[in-house]
Amino acid sequence: MRAIGIHAGGGDDGFLMVESSTAAEPLPDAPRIAQLMRERSWRLAAVAAAGFIGGISEALFLVMIVRVITSITEEEDELQLVGDYAIDRPEALYFAAGSLVLRLIMAVIAHQQSARLANEMVADTRSRLLRAYFGADWATQDQEPSGALQDYVTSYSLNIATYLKALTWFIVSSATLIAMLALALLLDPLGAISLVVTIGVLGALLRPLRAAISRRSLRANAARMELANKVSEYSPLALEFRVFNVEDTADSQLDALTETSRRESVRFQFLQGLATPIYSVLAYAALLGAVIVMSQINVDEVSALAAVMLLVLRSLTYGQAVQSALSAMSASRPVADELLEKVAALELAEHTAGTVQTNELRSIQARGVGFAYADESAVLFDIDFEIKRHEVIGIVGPSGSGKSTLVQLLLGLRNPTTGSILADGVDVRAIDPENWSRQVTFVPQSPGFLSGTVRDNIRFLRDWVTDDDLRDAARRANLLTEMEQGPHGLDRDVGERGGQLSGGQQQRVSIARALVESPQLIILDEPTSALDALSEHLLGETLRELRDQMAVLIVAHRLTTLEICDRIMVVQDGRIVDFDTPANLAINSDFYREALELSGLSAPGTSAEP
Repeated sequence: MRAIGIHAGGGDDGFLMVESSTAAEPLPDAPRIAQLMRERSWRLAAVAAAGFIGGISEALFLVMIVRVITSITEEEDELQLVGDYAIDRPEALYFAAGSLVLRLIMAVIAHQQSARLANEMVADTRSRLLRAYFGADWATQDQEPSGALQDYVTSYSLNIATYLKALTWFIVSSATLIAMLALALLLDPLGAISLVVTIGVLGALLRPLRAAISRRSLRANAARMELANKVSEYSPLALEFRVFNVEDTADSQLDALTETSRRESVRFQFLQGLATPIYSVLAYAALLGAVIVMSQINVDEVSALAAVMLLVLRSLTYGQAVQSALSAMSASRPVADELLEKVAALELAEHTAGTVQTNELRSIQARGVGFAYADESAVLFDIDFEIKRHEVIGIVGPSGSGKSTLVQLLLGLRNPTTGSILADGVDVRAIDPENWSRQVTFVPQSPGFLSGTVRDNIRFLRDWVTDDDLRDAARRANLLTEMEQGPHGLDRDVGERGGQLSGGQQQRVSIARALVESPQLIILDEPTSALDALSEHLLGETLRELRDQMAVLIVAHRLTTLEICDRIMVVQDGRIVDFDTPANLAINSDFYREALELSGLSAPGTSAEP
């Protein structure tokens, strides 16, 4: 799982930082956040225009105020502005008030566009991410660490907002700075040019610091990622830690990782916090030098000098804001780019869906099926079989023999590397996935649960499922009677992750979920693992009834589960070594015969020795 670090940025800018866990290798054509901005360039243009007009307004206000104060001290009724142009003092005050109002209006426009831009981008990116994730093939989804999607949707996407907030503040501050420099240029060209050079030099001096901030951001978050991974690994093991009395050891390991994370975060935040004070000190040092120079020369126009100095001070403030924004962008951009690269990678892995519709499933065949995971050796070899409707088929074999992979191929979650899975002669890859999911369904050994009721979890987001179908599925799973004995019936709350249900109830809810759309093939992975003897017997009756409606495939380790099977498939080392009736396997299959002996069961048609 990737870890996310969130903290308030250093300095006066107060930007929220979410740092990246790793420096991901960029995809060649992955859209970076800067490229993504082009789709909404008009909003950025509006922000820039508002910043420039607001900067002109603020600069004019400052000049007017200085001129008015000077005219009062010199007892003059007219104010000299630029060249020979002069206005009366009341006009100047009205002009200053108008400039102030315009400044406020431009600030409102800039912040409105900034807020809309940030939230639109975050919402769009989240939608793209979720659409890409759920549209990706199962192999890609299966590779994602637990909790990664939640991190990307929440913490990672917030970094886009952080970057955009910094970007728009950079644009506004830069536009305002340009406006003030333009007015200063009219009043004192030499002073304005000197200011431009000073700000440029300061920016160049701070560039290495911004690069160091980006590097430290990645290192700090790598330490947090390691801590989060270990916490994610250890949190489900509380019972085992208590039983084996190793809580102190686990706590010590987490303490060490916490200390490493703290140390790296301190270094990152220290560097980030240095940007603003370093810029301020250098800027004011430059201003001090300018004042010393001016003190050595004669100044004829005091009001002009005062206005220029005030503009210089405000310009330095906006220059500081520019540097703070650049620092925030340097820290947030790697994470924003990483998120967009993840979206691009998921979009490239989009599941290729078939279009063929099937109404019934009479047989399913495997013809020369082989499968290998990416960068791994093959796990299935030359698989051939046929399962007909109304058959109950068992699959047995040692752990790691390929049973789960074979089930995923039958469900259409993965495609064979060689050969094909055929449904009535049609390649499963050509069948519409929604249609196939209604024909073939699955009961996992450890089912997952939505927050809500038993009814919600049987329906499982399928709004088209009727209450009658839902109740019928619960009845066939031997769940309905037990639920209706309680005060809430099927509206009983299941709790977080099904925690309010017993293991047997969880399994039967999962079976009802699978049966609710009357599939043609149902695959069960060790369905009796959490059932008591009575529930196991009732489930056996259910499976016997299902053979009249569909094919049943049971992956089992407990041989008692296989007593109802017509045939049993023995899978070893990725191959089907036997596929026959239980009676014949008891004679011809070494694996099956040994399993019978170890379990104390007898072959069909015989009785166990006393």
